[in-house]
Amino acid sequence: SPLRMRLSFGCVTTTPSMQTLWPSSTASRARNNFYSTWSLLKRALEVAPKDCPYLVRLQNSCRMEASLVTTDVDEFLSLCDKLQFSTPDSALLPALYSRLDELYAGDLLPSEREHPSIVAYRIELKARLVDALLATSAHAHDASECVLALRAARTALRLGAEKVYIVYRRSLEELPARREEVEHAMEEGIEFRLL
Repeated sequence: SPLRMRLSFGCVTTTPSMQTLWPSSTASRARNNFYSTWSLLKRALEVAPKDCPYLVRLQNSCRMEASLVTTDVDEFLSLCDKLQFSTPDSALLPALYSRLDELYAGDLLPSEREHPSIVAYRIELKARLVDALLATSAHAHDASECVLALRAARTALRLGAEKVYIVYRRSLEELPARREEVEHAMEEGIEFRLL
């Protein structure tokens, strides 16, 4: 975690903590917010160990019980792997794509946008997403789900894929998609390779 506080002796470096938690506040306002939050946190952690199942108390500190913490990153990575390294049932492809799109759509908080570790991890997740979208497009194309293939390809291009190609073994007129979808894909830079 980018923010660590030692509660045992009341030691905490306030300036980086305040800048992380309240980046747009004045120094005095951030200090007031920090000490209010610190006071509430300290009171919450002073309960008897049996009264707080969320904390594991150590000799000089405490931590959250890991089994009680969940994250959508695990599901996101699992979906990326499923789309990229296996051939999902074509009936499941639209649902998998929608869930993946939903998981990645969340905005970062202002303090997260400037934190180097979070930004680096977000870039890594974006690269995984682009790879999964390109794989989704290929799987959808193979399953004759042309609309989904176009949608996944367009999203991958918007997220930073350098080049995206749609290869189709017939003419453009025979492509099983609405003409507008094909035109939008071409306008966005997707190249069609017709055989």
